[in-house]
Amino acid sequence: MDVGINYNAFRYYGPDLSYDGRILADEDSVMERNFDNSVIRLVPTAQTIWKDLRATVGMGLYIEGRADNPGHFYPLAELSYSIADGLVVPYAGIRGSTEPTTYLGLYQQNPFINNFPDLKNRNNKIDAYGGIGGSISRVVSYSAGVNYFSWGNFAYFINDSIHSVGNQFIVVYDNLKALNIHGELAIYNGEKWKANARGDYYKYTLGEQEHPWHQPGLKITASGQYNLKNKFIIGTDIFYTGKRWAKSNVAVEGVEVLADSSYHYQLKGFLDANFKVEYRYNKRLSAWVQFNNALAMKYQRWSLYNNQRFLALMGLTYAF
Repeated sequence: MDVGINYNAFRYYGPDLSYDGRILADEDSVMERNFDNSVIRLVPTAQTIWKDLRATVGMGLYIEGRADNPGHFYPLAELSYSIADGLVVPYAGIRGSTEPTTYLGLYQQNPFINNFPDLKNRNNKIDAYGGIGGSISRVVSYSAGVNYFSWGNFAYFINDSIHSVGNQFIVVYDNLKALNIHGELAIYNGEKWKANARGDYYKYTLGEQEHPWHQPGLKITASGQYNLKNKFIIGTDIFYTGKRWAKSNVAVEGVEVLADSSYHYQLKGFLDANFKVEYRYNKRLSAWVQFNNALAMKYQRWSLYNNQRFLALMGLTYAF
């Protein structure tokens, strides 16, 4: 039995101002943005193993501490079977949950959101998945599969025109469904070196929104690390994010305004690469240098915000 509670207290004490300093709402309206929220989870499960067959069944009960949101029941089941001593492992399953939405969580996704977003817990209605995985050898492993997601209260970020001049984002919630096809290959050679690569393709089915704002249709990631005589640790992370649709409530150059006074346009896909070199003087003392966006690529992760073209960091670590 998995039992837990997530409690979130949101307090906004600032005035409701437009970008030019005008008050847009009275004090009572501002205080309505202060609320408490909790999610209680009860997830009983049973698991059995018979030879190379593994099975898990259960049920998730999630209760929200807000009167307008009742509890939710979710199915939980997974089945996997190991063939040829783990060479091929087919699997399938289904699950769901209620995921708390907090200001900190939204800020970690997009640091340019306004200070008083509406907070609605995400309803992960269903995650049905299936695929195969396994180990070709002690060094090489792989996985490939398909996921089908159905979300309620999925958070989108849209450039704001009321409380800013477009340099902040409001949060808009809607239903969203996604079909995800993915594959991954990993190579691990002890402490000497390791590498992995993964690709994800997404096809979205929308609710009331016209596009899945800021959600890419393609993501490719790769990483690697090499240990040179336990003195130099050389690592890299490379990732590609495909085109994304964006929505702005302020004018965007070269984009026609729509009937609802908003602007819809596509952000270009981008490639980014980070590199890090660490020198270990001994087990306690080391120094490192890291280069983010080492190729100095120009792109926008969030609409109307250009990324940092090149960033170099260096530092020391000491273990007591």
